[in-house]
Amino acid sequence: MFDVKQSASAFRDTIKSQPLARLYDYWVSKSRGGRLPSRAQIDPLDVPELLPIIFLVDVAWSRGEPDFRFRLVGSKITEIVGSDPTGRNFSSFYDDANLAPMTELYSRVARHGEPFVNNSSAPFSDKDFVKLARLLLPLSEDGEQVDMILGALVFENV
Repeated sequence: MFDVKQSASAFRDTIKSQPLARLYDYWVSKSRGGRLPSRAQIDPLDVPELLPIIFLVDVAWSRGEPDFRFRLVGSKITEIVGSDPTGRNFSSFYDDANLAPMTELYSRVARHGEPFVNNSSAPFSDKDFVKLARLLLPLSEDGEQVDMILGALVFENV
């Protein structure tokens, strides 16, 4: 399991986007003794400037496998995506081409309890490929098993 306090500096150095770095710093500040922070410790109003780019994903475990549902999606994300996935499972939101890669990405965060950051591009609605930076941060009620993922997307060419 990822030790938040011990690994914070090395991981932060991989984050190139200032808004994502701000969210990561906030997440680290909510850690309890190196354990994962819980949803109850996260108050989106603590980072109001990030609200439009933040999302929360519920992680439900069944027979050792995670399933994902969008709990909350920021307004900038819904604007770029062209719809609001709040309340939807991944399987009802992502098309066939994107379901498996997105499920695998979130599964890795859920299983290992480690944050993830990357830069990629993705097609959204009727737009050309959009370049984005993504940060996924595991949350856990008991400090170990991931039950939610806090994330953010920064769109670079919209």
